[in-house]
Amino acid sequence: MSSPTTPASIGPGEFFPVVGVGPHEKPWPEGDQYDPELLLNGDRRNVLDHYRYWTVEAIVKDLNTKRHKLQIAIENWQHDLNIGSIVRTANAFNVSGVHIVGKRDWNKRGEMVTDFCAGAGGKTLAIGAAMRSTGRLYASSNNSGLC
Repeated sequence: MSSPTTPASIGPGEFFPVVGVGPHEKPWPEGDQYDPELLLNGDRRNVLDHYRYWTVEAIVKDLNTKRHKLQIAIENWQHDLNIGSIVRTANAFNVSGVHIVGKRDWNKRGEMVTDFCAGAGGKTLAIGAAMRSTGRLYASSNNSGLC
């Protein structure tokens, strides 16, 4: 039998083999914010512990009450591959808005955009809106807890 994985047993650059938590012990917490399926089966999403077992809608509603007034403007001089990183960081700080200004070569009619680090909302929705529902937008994530 192997020993349990703890922070002390994991070496530098290694990660826990499983993200999240298992099923919630009974009695379950009460409230509309909780998702019965997550309580039953466990919550493997990459969310703050405070939001464990919450529905996505409840998390968004709570975050909207805590959003900073700060808005980020990103000037896109050329096709800047770092824009996604800036948008994800802004989302992590719960800013109220992210604006991409400047040359927009990437949203021409019929263009294809691929987002390989697509979480729930944020950057992918912003790109789709900027494309005005034309062209193709492919979004994918290797973390099933984000989609």
